[in-house]
Amino acid sequence: MRNLMREGLFAGAIFLVVGVAAFGCSDGGSSSSNGAGGSGGAGGRGGAGGEGGEGGTAVCNEGETQPCYTGPAGTQGQGECKGGTATCAGGQWSACAGEVLPSATETCDGKDDDCNGQVDDAIAQVTCGLGACSVTVDGCKDGAVPDCTPLPPPSGTETCDGSDDNCDGQIDEGCTCVDGQTQSCYSGGAATKGVGACKDGTQTCAGGTWGPCEGETLPVVEACDALDNDCDGMSDEDLGQTTCGAGACANTVESCVNGMPQACNPGMPSPETCNGVDDDCNLLIDDGLGTLTCGMGACQKTVQACVAGQPQMCVPSMGTAETCNGVDDNCNGQTDEGNPGGGGACPTGLQGVCAAGVLNCQNGSLTCAATTMAGAETCDGKDNDCDGQTDEGNPGGGVVCSTGKPGICGPGTTACTNGAPVCNQNAQPVAEVCNGVDDDCDSQTDEGNPGGGAACTTGLQGVCAAGTQTCTSGALSCKQNVMPSTEICDGKDNDCDGLIDETVPNIVSIFSETFVNNTAGWGLGTEWQIGAAKVSSGHGYGFPDPAADHTLTADNGVAGVVIGGNASTVVHAAYYLTSPVINTSGTGFVTMDLWRWLNSDYDPYMINTIEVSANNGSTWTVIWQSGAMPGIQEQAWNNYNYDLTAYKSATMRVRFGVSVNQLDAYVVSSWNLDDIVIRRCQ
Repeated sequence: MRNLMREGLFAGAIFLVVGVAAFGCSDGGSSSSNGAGGSGGAGGRGGAGGEGGEGGTAVCNEGETQPCYTGPAGTQGQGECKGGTATCAGGQWSACAGEVLPSATETCDGKDDDCNGQVDDAIAQVTCGLGACSVTVDGCKDGAVPDCTPLPPPSGTETCDGSDDNCDGQIDEGCTCVDGQTQSCYSGGAATKGVGACKDGTQTCAGGTWGPCEGETLPVVEACDALDNDCDGMSDEDLGQTTCGAGACANTVESCVNGMPQACNPGMPSPETCNGVDDDCNLLIDDGLGTLTCGMGACQKTVQACVAGQPQMCVPSMGTAETCNGVDDNCNGQTDEGNPGGGGACPTGLQGVCAAGVLNCQNGSLTCAATTMAGAETCDGKDNDCDGQTDEGNPGGGVVCSTGKPGICGPGTTACTNGAPVCNQNAQPVAEVCNGVDDDCDSQTDEGNPGGGAACTTGLQGVCAAGTQTCTSGALSCKQNVMPSTEICDGKDNDCDGLIDETVPNIVSIFSETFVNNTAGWGLGTEWQIGAAKVSSGHGYGFPDPAADHTLTADNGVAGVVIGGNASTVVHAAYYLTSPVINTSGTGFVTMDLWRWLNSDYDPYMINTIEVSANNGSTWTVIWQSGAMPGIQEQAWNNYNYDLTAYKSATMRVRFGVSVNQLDAYVVSSWNLDDIVIRRCQ
């Protein structure tokens, strides 16, 4: 404004000079006009209320404009502040229109309202919430007033720390004191406070409550230390006297003198004498002086050596005649001498030879002592051991003896019978058995072939297998019924070599299998395989599978259950290896020869079978089956031969089976088969 006024005056002066030069003097103010807002022309006086002075002239041309700014210096062009425009009207400049002046206060709008070169400055911070929940934020941020959200209370309850912890506008409400505050304290009697050794302590506020009184000194029992320990205004009072020693050694002193405990020393003891005084100071008067003894036996007498401080004398009693009472009645130094009252016969109350006795003075009383002492029982018809039994326990018996009779009736054993030992035979005659002994006591051994005659198996092969039980040398043995002979075509092993009809002329091989492969078309049931032989492991019974087949050919082929492994122990019905159809029809005998390596548990856990069918498998007949304990344990190839004559047909088949019929079967390597040959002879 000051600049504008200055510029206006300057322009008016120029106009005045120009006007005067151009128009000369005024006609007495005819060209003057009323001043705007009290401002007169340069040649007249300014009138109050707007009336121009005489002789005034215009300062600007009508309609002329010029820039203007009425704000403080340095603010124009800062922030929101900007200049305006003044327009000439009636020869005078108008107010500055369109200018923006500094705002008195800054507002939060992202602008520099007070034009000081800073945006949204000097805006006060905002605080919300009470106590510990109080939050203070800037009054303006990024041109907007930010939200102010109080903090949540750090604790639901007030803690006594000089703060408003629960944010309710109250500090430490409900607290007796402020945490950390201290005060003096004393918990003793009021009369003892500050008296003698007693002094105040200090309490500290914790959790809004005064804590224990620490460091105070309270009254205690008076001690000998020149101090007033019980805080009653007196020192070392009522500590009394101390007495030590006993009897002649007793001594008494004051317990405390001038704050110092006093020692009490007893007098010296002397040997005890009979005087009514405790001379040795052991709390006993005239003790340890002993007794006086005189006389012997029943006459002996003992008196105290000292009574009521006076020495005593000992006089023995008079003796009497000796009796059986364990006492020296006649006072001669012997007890019950001469067996007083004894010597007469008496019953002891015992049994047997111990019943008779004689009276005897023993241990001060008459007893009946047995004239015969108990001894070992003997075979004599008497009760030698005095237990009320005669010859019990067979005294002298149990000794080996001979009756003189034949066979098993000869050996005997002695026995006490009717007071004398006799020889009784150990065994009675029985029916003869095959044992090399004369069982029926007839002086003959194993006569009549006892136990023999039954059919049996010799363990040989072929026709030599059947036998008859025969008693020989005290034992039954199986004697074969038929001896070996030349082989003939009859379906039997006549020469007992394990082969049937092997040397008979016109023998024909109907079927042969070495298990090189399965071109023959064997039916392979579960676990059955055809392949190279392989050693197995992990079995729990028997032996492993073989490492090679029977014929040791290059193919090394076998048929078996899990070759190189072990059979399943899960309960299951039979798994079969089944042959193709074999035509065995025609005349003559039909046999099957095979080599087997088999390890198996026994029935009922595991059952192995060989079966044959004459009708292409419609029905099957078991021609061999494994049995009960023990199981089969083979560690080599073994040859077996079977007569199939009864089943020959154009559609004959054979099969080999294994089944598990009960839990807990052994782990075994199971079947291995090789070189199966079916022949016919005529």
